[in-house]
Parts: sequence; structure tokens; C-alpha cells
Amino acid sequence: MAKKTPYPSLKLATCTDAKLRQRAEEALQMQCIDLKAVSQHEAQCMLHELLVRQLELEVQNGEMRESIKQLNDRLDRLPPAQSH
Repeated sequence: MAKKTPYPSLKLATCTDAKLRQRAEEALQMQCIDLKAVSQHEAQCMLHELLVRQLELEVQNGEMRESIKQLNDRLDRLPPAQSH
């Protein structure tokens, strides 16, 4: 029997935009967070918050993609613009 993980939906995200990733890394460095000073409980709380936020963003992303698809479908049904 496979061992059950505490976060089965957790998967490593791949960043398709290297510049976005670099900007995020630079912003994190500017925050001067000392990860060595974080307790295990604090780390677990942060991980939980990050996982919840990740899922919220995934849902929002899906909703935005669906909205874009619907808008594009509507645009495709519009009659072509007439030039004057």
C-alpha cells in the first residue's frame, strides 16, 4: 500500500516565465526573512497558508481562462467590422 502524503495535491510548479520567477526571487531576498529562526510550528502554518493560497490562485486562473475563452467565443460570433 502506498504511503499517503499529507498534501496529495501538492505538485512542483514549473515557472514558464523565467523573468517572473527572477523578480519573485529578488523580492523575497529584499524581505530579509531568516528561515533558520522559524519554528517548526511556524513553518507548518506558513506551508498551510501557501498551499491554500496556491489552490486559490489555481481556481482563479481556471476561472479567468474560462472567461477569456467565453469572450473569445463571443468575439468570433460578431460580424466583421465594416470599413468606411
